[in-house]
Amino acid sequence: MAIVKILKFIEYALLQERHRWILWIPVALSLGIGLYFITPYHPPFFISISIALFFLIVLLPTLRSGSVLTQFCRWALFWMIVGLCTSSISVWRHHTPLLDHDVGPLKIKGVLEHIELFENETRFTLSHTKV
Repeated sequence: MAIVKILKFIEYALLQERHRWILWIPVALSLGIGLYFITPYHPPFFISISIALFFLIVLLPTLRSGSVLTQFCRWALFWMIVGLCTSSISVWRHHTPLLDHDVGPLKIKGVLEHIELFENETRFTLSHTKV
C-alpha cells in the first residue's frame, strides 16, 4: 500500500513539472553517453543503431500513452538511447576505438596534442599517428 502511495506522489510531482521535463534532456543524454563509455568494450555500431531503430518502431508511437510515470520513463529512455547512439556514431566516425587489452611496446609516430597527468598514470592524446 505504501508503494502505491509513493508511485501516486511521483506521478503527481511529474505531472506538475511536465513543462520542465526538457531541462532533464542533458541528464538523460549524459547517462546514455556514460553508458556507452562505461562498458568494458565498445558495442558495435550496428547494435547501437539497432537499439535506436527498435525504440523508434516499437516504443516511440506509445510515448504519450500510459501513466505520467510511464511516459517520463519512456521519454528519458529515448534521450538516453540518443546519447548512446551519438557516442557510437562519434567513435565510428572518428575511428577512435577503445583499447581493451595491452598491445605491448610499439613505435608510434604522431603529433602530441595533449598531456593529462593523473595520480598514477599519464594520458597522451596523439593525432596523425602511424604505428
